[in-house]
Amino acid sequence: FVENIYPLIKKENPEVKFWIVGDKPSARIKKLVKKDRSIMVTGFVEDVRSYIGRAQVFIVPLRIGAGSRLKILEALSMKKPIVSTSIGCEGLEIENNRHLLIRDNPRDFAIAVTEILNNHAGYLNLGENGRKLIEEKYDWKKVFNSLDEVLSSIKI
Repeated sequence: FVENIYPLIKKENPEVKFWIVGDKPSARIKKLVKKDRSIMVTGFVEDVRSYIGRAQVFIVPLRIGAGSRLKILEALSMKKPIVSTSIGCEGLEIENNRHLLIRDNPRDFAIAVTEILNNHAGYLNLGENGRKLIEEKYDWKKVFNSLDEVLSSIKI
């Protein structure tokens, strides 16, 4: 992201800031701050919601990965416009251009982020649709009801 996408975004939005929020950033990530003062690395934070809340756009530029996509669900629940790669949102019941923007090409990813930064109000529907998705499919009550159904069907 920092090498191939972020420079394209900065070219259009020179004042942009890129926050990397998460536990145990690698040495490589920490070095980014020294190279570019517009990149902020927090390390562990008690609650990511304040960072998500301040963001104009939430990005998930994963090219490889595994595990849950809880950060996307958090951002969706907070009505944030999101740009992700296909891998970044893998396994979630989402629709491109409805709940978030899926862009796999670096140039297309940068264009999507830039469009949101330059026309934030024009992308509020993504956040609204994302929030509705969370309420319909990922609310804890819905998730646990589904789990209860599965567990009840198991014969011991």
